[in-house]
Amino acid sequence: MSTQLQLLQVLADIEMTVGAERLPIVLFDLDDTLFCTSQRDLLIIREFAADHRRQYPDFYELSQTLVPSQMGWSVTDALVAAGLSPNNEALGPFKEFWSGLFFSDTYSAFDLPNPGAVDYVWACYNAGALVYYLTGRGVSARGLTTGMEQGTARSLTTRGFPFWTGRAELELKKNPKEKDADYKARALALVKSLHGSVVATFDNEPANVNVYMDHFPEARNFWVKTTWNPTDPPPKEGAISIPDFSV
Repeated sequence: MSTQLQLLQVLADIEMTVGAERLPIVLFDLDDTLFCTSQRDLLIIREFAADHRRQYPDFYELSQTLVPSQMGWSVTDALVAAGLSPNNEALGPFKEFWSGLFFSDTYSAFDLPNPGAVDYVWACYNAGALVYYLTGRGVSARGLTTGMEQGTARSLTTRGFPFWTGRAELELKKNPKEKDADYKARALALVKSLHGSVVATFDNEPANVNVYMDHFPEARNFWVKTTWNPTDPPPKEGAISIPDFSV
C-alpha cells in the first residue's frame, strides 16, 4: 500500500472507530513532524553571525550563503557540512547561544508547517479523532516565562492547526533533561487513561516510533523522515515511512 493510501486509511480507521462508539486518538509530534525547524535554526545562526561579525568573520560569511534545506538534526553538523571547520573557534560559543534560543517561545514562532500537515491534522479531527500533540518541548517552571508552552499554543493557533476546538490535547515535557523516548513512554500512560483507541502515531525520531510500536502495535505508526537523531536504532519492521503529509 502506498504511503498516501496509508495516510488515507487512517481517516477510514478513525471513522470505523467512531462507528464502534470508541474514541479514536491520533498522536502527533511537533518539531520536524508537524513543524519544520529549519527556519528557526537558520535565524539563530544569522543572529549569532551578525552579533559576532568582527570576531568570527568566516562564520559570518558562511551564514550568508546558507538556506533552510541545509539544516539538519544537528545545527553544528550542518555548519560543518556547509564548509565550516569542525575546529572553528566560533562553534563553542555558537552552540551555547543556540541552545539558549532554540528551545524558546520566541524562536519557535518562526517554524512553518511541513507540507500537508495542517490539512491532514484537520482531516483527522473532522473524521472524529482526538488530536493529541505529544511533544518533547519543555513546559515552563511555575511563574516563569521560559519554556515553550505559550509559544507552542500560539504557533498551533496561528499556523492553523486544530487547538482551541475541543478534542485537541497538548502535552509537553516537564523535565528538560529527560530523554524524549523515556518521557514519551511515560506520557503514554496518560494517553491510555483516556480509554480510547490509538489508531495512528506520527514522529520523526526512530526511537519514539519504536516506543509507539511497542505500546500500540495495532495502530498505524508513521516515521516522518525529515531529520532525526542519527544515533537512534532504525524503526522496527512495520513502521510506515513518509516524507510529509501530502496526500
